Amino acid sequence: MAGLPLSLPELMRLGEKIGSDVAFCLVGGHCSVKGKGERVTQNRLTARRTYVLIVPAVEVSTRWVYSAWDAEPITNDQASISSNDLEPVVIKNYPVVQKIKDKLLTLGCSVAQMSGSGPSVFGFPADEKIRAQMEKEFPRSYLAHAVEQGVELISYPRLIIFMNFNSS
Repeated sequence: MAGLPLSLPELMRLGEKIGSDVAFCLVGGHCSVKGKGERVTQNRLTARRTYVLIVPAVEVSTRWVYSAWDAEPITNDQASISSNDLEPVVIKNYPVVQKIKDKLLTLGCSVAQMSGSGPSVFGFPADEKIRAQMEKEFPRSYLAHAVEQGVELISYPRLIIFMNFNSS
């Protein structure tokens, strides 16, 4: 974005030193992510997708999540809970994640799943009004719209803003 003479793979290797989410931010769009975040596959959007994103008022250490996951074998029953292998470990110690998932499904989301190492949870809402309903209990509730590319860059003289979410 800044015109640096580095290829995407070079940027991704450099980004691994900063954090696991950097590779996704560089590729961006609608992606599947595996490993520790370094294996990113971009999925073509076939339709506009809206997400509701809920961020509970708890902090979850990514380091702790991976350590706890390494220490606790995941059974087939736990793995079938979602396609996020870290979710059972986080829910065991932070039940608010399951509470949010249950509420999203009750309100009509077709899917509710923890994002990454948590504690954020996203859902595919049947109606965008679900965000307002969730906001009553969880003030950090947002709507996000999938885009074809990564983080959008808006440039103003002497100011760069990275845009991700629409909280309306």
